[in-house]
Amino acid sequence: MLSRRVLEELGIAVNVKHENIIRTFQVIVESDYKCYLIMEACATDLLTLIQSHSAARNTVTTRGGVEGSFLSDNMVNNYFAQLVRGVQHLHGLGIGHRDLKLDNVCVTENGVLKIVDFGCATLFRRRQPAQQQAQQNRSSDACTSLAEGHQYHKHKNAHYRAAPYSVTRPRQTAATVPESVNPDVYHYAETFSSGVCGSDPYMAPEIFQDTNYSAPKVDIWALAIMYFAMCHLQFPWAAAQPSRDPRYANFARNSGAFFDTWFPTKESTWSSRVSFLATQKINSCNNDGGGGRMQGSTVADTGAACRVRDIIGRMLDPNPEVRADIEEIAADPWFLSLGAVAIKPAAKNRLKI
Repeated sequence: MLSRRVLEELGIAVNVKHENIIRTFQVIVESDYKCYLIMEACATDLLTLIQSHSAARNTVTTRGGVEGSFLSDNMVNNYFAQLVRGVQHLHGLGIGHRDLKLDNVCVTENGVLKIVDFGCATLFRRRQPAQQQAQQNRSSDACTSLAEGHQYHKHKNAHYRAAPYSVTRPRQTAATVPESVNPDVYHYAETFSSGVCGSDPYMAPEIFQDTNYSAPKVDIWALAIMYFAMCHLQFPWAAAQPSRDPRYANFARNSGAFFDTWFPTKESTWSSRVSFLATQKINSCNNDGGGGRMQGSTVADTGAACRVRDIIGRMLDPNPEVRADIEEIAADPWFLSLGAVAIKPAAKNRLKI
């Protein structure tokens, strides 16, 4: 009586166990088929935490300063590291979240991030035993040969008309399985996803194109948007569609100027930053119209700024075929230097938890 979509969501939620993914202890299905999930408790979500900092920024600004209004670089990098670790575990299991966003990430009192909400999650990789794969290949070859024989008879005798029930099926026995096939070895088949999932600011451009897309590459794009939002307390654009948002159209036309603006290094040119900012209308996470900060201006190590710019640039590549995957990110030297040790957030009254 439960839909397949609900069953998939419940199955993923119950079976995935990782420090950075919400733990589901029990699923209760009532007689009216309403489902209740018992999960571990978290103090807040990442969006609420960032909005609290944004509100603090506005309050402090009226007093003549902005100290303490942004998440520290150490905090941003730590949260990003935990997010990548959680997504890496999901992708390792063949699960694409497809709805990664700040409000779908909870934060415990100890500063541990937990990815939640698998309503849009999908299995993009399914495994088959090598023995089953070999049988399917042989069956396919046999059917091809049968079809070729049917075509031969059809051309040999124009009046030949084969009845579907008279076709002899090829026999399949276990003895025909090659001895070299190990029944414990699995083949993994990856599939594409379809359908619009997620929230506009986080959605990759290929989702808007009404075509099939790679679920893990969509998650990578969303991770980069989340990192940007944590750094600057705002989104880079409202939607990754040139026709809908001139800011994204500017990015698609000149991504170098975009990174010179938001992730500057010593090599960044001031002229490109000015020309890029002149065409931007900045919106913060809580839509108060405030401006953000330049991440590069707070990074003392210029080399680190270049590495941040490089990895975010590979994650925000509009072409999903060349966009970085989660394993590339996890193996990046800059990412490996971050670690994923939990950082205890500031006092609760300040974060309004």
